[in-house]
Amino acid sequence: MSDLCLVAAMVAKMQAAEQPVSVDPEPTSLDQISSQAKHNYYKPGFQPVARQGSSYAAPIKGFTSVSGAEFSVQLMGNKGSGHPAVSPQVAASGSPAKSPANGPATSKDCYDSGQAASKVSSEKTLLAARTSSASEALSKLTSPLYWSDSYRSYSKPQASVSNGPRSGPQLYYQRIAALKSGRLYTRLPADSYRSQWANVKAHPDYNQWKNLLALEARAVSKGQGSNRLSIVLGDSISQWLPMQDLPNSQLWMNQGISGDTTRGILQRISAFKDTRPNSIYVMAGVNDLKNGATDWEVTSNLRKIMQQLRSHHPKAQIFVQSILPTDTPNIGNERIRSINAKLAAIAREEKVSYLNLHSQFVDFNGKLNANLTTDGIHLNPEGYSVWQSILRNMEYWVALNRNLGYQTPWSS
Repeated sequence: MSDLCLVAAMVAKMQAAEQPVSVDPEPTSLDQISSQAKHNYYKPGFQPVARQGSSYAAPIKGFTSVSGAEFSVQLMGNKGSGHPAVSPQVAASGSPAKSPANGPATSKDCYDSGQAASKVSSEKTLLAARTSSASEALSKLTSPLYWSDSYRSYSKPQASVSNGPRSGPQLYYQRIAALKSGRLYTRLPADSYRSQWANVKAHPDYNQWKNLLALEARAVSKGQGSNRLSIVLGDSISQWLPMQDLPNSQLWMNQGISGDTTRGILQRISAFKDTRPNSIYVMAGVNDLKNGATDWEVTSNLRKIMQQLRSHHPKAQIFVQSILPTDTPNIGNERIRSINAKLAAIAREEKVSYLNLHSQFVDFNGKLNANLTTDGIHLNPEGYSVWQSILRNMEYWVALNRNLGYQTPWSS
């Protein structure tokens, strides 16, 4: 079977620690879905558009454990960016997020204090955290002491990112080209295999995207080895998350499909059940609201998604991320805030982590900050920089948690 040859190529690639492999898997299954795309006219609801404007500075000031395994994040705005400095937020549960005591006042102070902290003192604090309760430990583990690598300003993506695919079909064919070569596209420069996708016009349909993601998941499940794995699951906001600025000491698998809903995600979630992720990041619901779904349908499907993920991946740290604010008349932000509050409660009931991103993307009027979006729903490079910085820090927290043998937040 051609897909088995493809899996074998991926296995060899990952086990060789990114050493080049030369294979000829004769991927007829990939060729088939490539040719089928020429006869389809499915067009995803979003194509990335570069947005001109000032860069956005997003140093992490701290993570706070608000209630059990619930996280609230606080970023500091950059003067002139149009994004205000964010004061301590009130999470969906209604509990105020407290900044670490005597924390750095500026991003430079954060950087200096992080750089000055010795490895010995860090280890002592972490060891002490192991003896305390989960909520106390999270407060220590998420202090600025451990995020020194993130105290920097994130400007626009590098040229390699901006030169990557700009449409759904381009991204689709780039990922096919990567699989044919025995590679995972998340491990490659954004403009890889340009000659094979730059001029494509065919539009792959939803089922073809599902098949492609299933092939990638199958390859990863066979070739992961001892590598850490993180999975991003969702719709177009997740699909277009630039992977180049995420931690490269591990594998990343993107399971986002443009236009997908919570119902669609629920129906395809089993495609990666054989993988062994350390963390899974879920963001979904905005397309449901756009398509007229009820609040109950959104929260009910997300609860089922949490349950399936917990069943399939009991050792993974699962993060259900809040629905981001919007700046469109078709989707009310008060409704989004209400659903997010329900998601936080459901996450606690299902023993998964709720990650409140909403507060980092909202402006003073309760809408999606104009400096972080292309169209009022989707993120621009500055918006993705904010999200990437949060993901980097959560991955660092998960790694510390695992390496020290510390119990997961829901086990206390």
